[in-house]
Amino acid sequence: AVTRWCHSQTLATKSKYVDTMLSTPMKEKEAYTITFPDITPEIWDSMMKFLDSPIAARKMNARDALNMATYYDKYEFVEGSTLCDQLLVEYFESASDMEKDHSIDVNLVIDAVVIAHEANLMEAQEQSLKYVLIKIDSRNIPYGRTMFTEDHMKKLVPFISQENLAAFDLLKPVGWEIYQPDFPKTFVSHVSQIYGESLLHQF
Repeated sequence: AVTRWCHSQTLATKSKYVDTMLSTPMKEKEAYTITFPDITPEIWDSMMKFLDSPIAARKMNARDALNMATYYDKYEFVEGSTLCDQLLVEYFESASDMEKDHSIDVNLVIDAVVIAHEANLMEAQEQSLKYVLIKIDSRNIPYGRTMFTEDHMKKLVPFISQENLAAFDLLKPVGWEIYQPDFPKTFVSHVSQIYGESLLHQF
């Protein structure tokens, strides 16, 4: 185990979880020791750095936000959660520019949808899912429905309702149910087939 010494009152102002632990008659209050067993020392140091330094916070990137958002939420570091939420919203607002220079990370996009929901980042939930649904409905290559793998779709299914996809032209002739176990595989196979046929028609 690695120990990090922090001023208790300062830490309590950052975290409702810490404030509660230190203000109730618990062993943590007596020892002034709080354990975060699921946070590595490296992640903890980064969490504190982004909360303590406005300069560091301005350098925070989307992957940083994804690495810390769950912990900020779990241990009620409200300012940290807000920072992650805002940063991920900005990431998706700039997605079209990243597509132009091919710098967008599809795996990060999928992780953002998942973690935004798990960490209760409300604005990031809306923006990330909006982006994904637009791409699923898009015929563009490479940043359209062909960008998603079977594994991507497996991760997305819990956050996409049947109503979200009902109007998409891709599904109209197929009548898929997204909660069927084979939906991710069927989706990717169907997309590959459609685009394979369209390429053949060009010759």
